[in-house]
Amino acid sequence: MRNALPSLLLGLLFLSVGAFIGTIHGLRPLSNVIKRFPGDAHSVTTREKALECHADDPESWGYDACSILIRCILESLDDLFKSDLTIGTTILGLVPSILIIAAAQPEDIVRLALVSPHRALAVSIFGISLSPSLYVRATPLKSELREDSKRTWDIELSRFTKRTSCKHVACKALADLSILAMASVALWQCWIVNSAAMVQWLCESPLLLFTWPLANMTWVVFAVLLLHSMAESIEFKNPSMDISYAWWEVLLLPYTLDFEKRLKLEVKWIPISASSIGQMFEIPYLCLVTDRPAGSSRTYTIRIIVKMSEDLYTLKWQMYFFIIEFCAIGIYFYATFVLLSAVFIGAVGSVRFGAMMAGLYAAIRFVQCVF
Repeated sequence: MRNALPSLLLGLLFLSVGAFIGTIHGLRPLSNVIKRFPGDAHSVTTREKALECHADDPESWGYDACSILIRCILESLDDLFKSDLTIGTTILGLVPSILIIAAAQPEDIVRLALVSPHRALAVSIFGISLSPSLYVRATPLKSELREDSKRTWDIELSRFTKRTSCKHVACKALADLSILAMASVALWQCWIVNSAAMVQWLCESPLLLFTWPLANMTWVVFAVLLLHSMAESIEFKNPSMDISYAWWEVLLLPYTLDFEKRLKLEVKWIPISASSIGQMFEIPYLCLVTDRPAGSSRTYTIRIIVKMSEDLYTLKWQMYFFIIEFCAIGIYFYATFVLLSAVFIGAVGSVRFGAMMAGLYAAIRFVQCVF
């Protein structure tokens, strides 16, 4: 019987997204909580003019009032500074397109999320690659499947030692921490731009720009839950041995390298002497131990086997990829339209933001692919 939990979580995700949109962009309760001010650190003149227009007053960020604030700032700036803001807006609008050039394919992100979800979330912050032709997935009604119902993904894991060791675990954890740290810096850069820019057609909404990376990360959760909901079975196996893994074992494999399932948890005890009362105590702790000698396998690959329904008229694989790619395109258009409508970020600030995002993404992908 198919597990109903992914479908339930998918429904909760839809409700959460709807609540977020309705609360943040509809009711706007955080407009007076999230502090924003027009102009970044490189736009000193813009910030001075914004202060003269009472941008520090929370009432200036309310509905209709923020349009007056934008007009006041722009009218007080010279043509040279207006031109700088125009160039900055244009460069900001190009950032999603620049990042999408080297972005990971939707299938690659989903595959990565099944083994290392935190890495998939970090990679997705910058965007999801677009399919060359979205409607290539669409087929005539009741036509035969173009591909098998079963899809196999092989994921090779990096290793610093031949077997599990403290060195391997430490290096792997360090690589993950570096990826998460760089992703946090990228989110912080997006927050700085979100706090310094105003979107002209919905300036009172406080999180329009920051919604872009949030939407990308939500896309990963949605794609994984949708796959679990549509698939008949998802199996994790060793390609060279008849060994299957549970989902939680797959999450630990990059660190333990226990492909032969030799390791198991045992409870051991540490003796503690209490000399003051003349007694001995034992404190329990968990320890990984091997229960049999190592085999001859040197495979460091996880095979993921996803099986959809064999009904010729369901077209589940085509439908799955069509849905997630359609959502990825929607997020890309949202980011482009919002950033092209943002004002008060100058040319220098926009170039700096684009360069930081591109550099961080390149570094994250390098660490993710190599380590």
